[in-house]
Amino acid sequence: MRIYCQTCGALNRDDQEYCVRCHQKLLVLSGGARDDEEPYEESGSEESFSFDEHLLERISILEEAVKRTAETVRQLLGALHKQEKNILIGQTGMTALRELLEQKRVIAWDEWSDLWESKMDYQLLALEKRERFLSIKERIAALHHGDKRKAFLQHLEDAEYALFAFDIERAVAALESAYKLDRDNYELAYFLGETHFNEGETEPALAYFTRVLEVKSDHYEGLVYSGVIYYERGDHGRAEDYLKRAVAIYPDSFLPLFSLGAVYAGQGNLAKAVLFLERAVQVDAVLAAVRKATGPAAVLKTISYSLNPTYQYHSNAEEPTITGYSAVNVVQVTLDDLAKIGTVIDSATLAGANHVQGIQFTLRDQDAVRAEALRQAATRARAEAEVLAAALGLKVVRVLSVEENSPRLVPVRAYMGAPRAVMSAATETPVEAGTLDVTADVMLTVEVSPTAR
Repeated sequence: MRIYCQTCGALNRDDQEYCVRCHQKLLVLSGGARDDEEPYEESGSEESFSFDEHLLERISILEEAVKRTAETVRQLLGALHKQEKNILIGQTGMTALRELLEQKRVIAWDEWSDLWESKMDYQLLALEKRERFLSIKERIAALHHGDKRKAFLQHLEDAEYALFAFDIERAVAALESAYKLDRDNYELAYFLGETHFNEGETEPALAYFTRVLEVKSDHYEGLVYSGVIYYERGDHGRAEDYLKRAVAIYPDSFLPLFSLGAVYAGQGNLAKAVLFLERAVQVDAVLAAVRKATGPAAVLKTISYSLNPTYQYHSNAEEPTITGYSAVNVVQVTLDDLAKIGTVIDSATLAGANHVQGIQFTLRDQDAVRAEALRQAATRARAEAEVLAAALGLKVVRVLSVEENSPRLVPVRAYMGAPRAVMSAATETPVEAGTLDVTADVMLTVEVSPTAR
């Protein structure tokens, strides 16, 4: 038996612990040596590596990486167990301290519990804020405009350190100092507005959201928060305006629809209130059901939305009266797993969707297929030109010009059986696909000459 070195590929005796050439610790046993191979001996010329030696080198490196990863995981598990033990010890000490203070009548159980819960809630909020801030910190920094970037970034660092210390007030103060250096930074303004809103401070929150919308008028979250704040203030007109703009951006979002329903209810317009509230619940249920059925890889997109009044017509000359509103929300679902199509349709219809339309099958990567169609079309055109020339006693000398029509992809319309809502509950909606046709037309103009005799 012989051992190849995983680093330099030298052949070593099986009793060697370290490579005789590079002195690295030997890791992999390669198997029996061939007759023409001898253990490595020092020489002035470099040996040429075989494929097996290179393969062994790669395997050895991977083996070493796996060992190191396993060791790291083991250390992490050990640290986790130690942390768990420390938490248990700390909890035991706190319990003993609480019981002692109760026995001495220094503090009551209710006081201890209330203070504990408030501190815990505060720290959990700080933890949530920290994660939220870290997720947008780079975007805030990227949006900075001005000549005081160093000071601006330092304020962001101070805010991050404060959040790691669970000090929300100090973090907000640092971020407000950064905002004074860049009032056009809408991401920073939005984060500050969101923070004040969560604290119940609607006045400063609205000021920040207003600035967000001044810089970026289609900021969806800023529109929603502004609409909610104006609604709470009783300014239903402004609330309706902001929430309508939010719905125009994302028609399938639950919060602005629900808030609009509340606004209309406050105005006494019960017909519109019921419509938007029902649609909010329905959209939320349908999209949630579809997302659950498709998984995170699918793409959901609202492609059209319409809201139309329904009228009652009278036999006399009176104008028709509005009796309600009908809403149509069309959501496009794009997914790669064709086996899930029937399940997605069933989930949507059972959740409240009442119409399924336009199922199509197309290609994920159309460029490669279109290029192949053009290549085949050009090859066939050249071959046909040569056949025609030969039939006339000529030969093709060269191609003078090429004209092509863009390849056409003919999408397959799916055949869909009856939806599951009207079938047996144990039956999945059947969807049958066909084949995809990609066509390309190429026209060649060639130069010909008589064949040599």
